[in-house]
Amino acid sequence: MSYIYRAMGWILEQLYSLLDKINMGNYALAIVLFTILVNVVFLPLSIKQQKSMAKQAALRPRLEALKEKCGDDRQRYQTEMQALYQKENISMMGGCWTLLIRLPFPWGVWQAIRSPLSYILNIGEDIIAKATALTATLLGKEATVITELEIVQNVDKLVAQDASLAGLQQEVSTLNF
Repeated sequence: MSYIYRAMGWILEQLYSLLDKINMGNYALAIVLFTILVNVVFLPLSIKQQKSMAKQAALRPRLEALKEKCGDDRQRYQTEMQALYQKENISMMGGCWTLLIRLPFPWGVWQAIRSPLSYILNIGEDIIAKATALTATLLGKEATVITELEIVQNVDKLVAQDASLAGLQQEVSTLNF
């Protein structure tokens, strides 16, 4: 899944760079712009989903009549329901597929936001591990609970303790968090 997260991070980085060129460089604004972009790209799928849901809603009275006709015979009801859907050219999964196609995007954006050093700035794992250990010591926490955002918040203190992290500070300063 990291390739999806990296792709989302790259897109967020490009949007941030575009906004920065017009003096509106803001990480939150890049996220909002990305959200709008994804919704525009998936607009045709959303329209298809809405149409499918409307068709299914229109069939509801006929399905209720089928349920009464079949009584407790669930197998017969299922068979007749499938035949009705097929006759009306409605996919029972029509509304679900569009949601499943869209699902990786919020996950990817969430990971990119949660781990900007890894997925937006593409900082190496060795530097992140070193910064994590130093941040854990600095904050008195276990390294396993340190987030990349805590590293970003404390990057100046980290560089004061270890000058080899100056490159990390330089990278972090390129984004307006």
